[in-house]
Amino acid sequence: MKPEINELTNFLADYADALSGVGAYNARVIRCVKRIASHYGYNASIFILIKFINLTVSNKANPEIRKSFIKDATQKEINLETISDLSALSWAVSDENLTFQETKDIYQKIIAKKKRNVLISFALTSIAFGAFCRLFGGDIFGVIFVIFGTFCGVLSKFLLNLKKVDIRITYIFCAFISSFIAYLGYKFGFSKTPEASISSSILYLFPGIALINSMFDILDKNVLIGLSRAVNATILILCMSIGIYITLSLVDFGLIS
Repeated sequence: MKPEINELTNFLADYADALSGVGAYNARVIRCVKRIASHYGYNASIFILIKFINLTVSNKANPEIRKSFIKDATQKEINLETISDLSALSWAVSDENLTFQETKDIYQKIIAKKKRNVLISFALTSIAFGAFCRLFGGDIFGVIFVIFGTFCGVLSKFLLNLKKVDIRITYIFCAFISSFIAYLGYKFGFSKTPEASISSSILYLFPGIALINSMFDILDKNVLIGLSRAVNATILILCMSIGIYITLSLVDFGLIS
């Protein structure tokens, strides 16, 4: 049964926001939205920016029947599993001929999927960046302090995001906390490789997916959103630099005179 245009438009706006918010690049969102709309007998045009999503849905049989919707975009934590599941849903709609109600039910299950234990995720993230420290030439105590500093930084980032603190303030604070804890290993004489420890401790903040998505968008001729993402990522990198600068300016390390 063909869904009502208002109902489909509202669903597609939420779907596009969810997919874009967890880290999908622009072209992927557009293809998925168009795929779902086409299956139900509609055409969709979508324009995505950092702050909002503009969606227009029109009836294939009668283009004069159309609905436009502007939705504020929401930014969430990067989640590659959710990106994969939402993309797979768009294919399932056409390949398995899902009804609109079935599509909405599956979408809600994906969005409501129980997250993994955050402390376990934080611990594994910390160990991963401790391994980076070792890879960059850090000694064993440097690795230990990087693991602890990264864990404190990731936990701080999680708590500050819950409090809806500005992301730029969050990046400055977390970069300072992680780099300062990593420095303490050198300060107390445990580690002899402070450069590797300090530089590795803040890598978890690097907005790599945002930079990759910006390049994908620019190459796909979505220049406006691509440049917006690149500028936002550059600002976050600058905030990381400010955080580590605060650490280096407070300690007697010799890099800042």
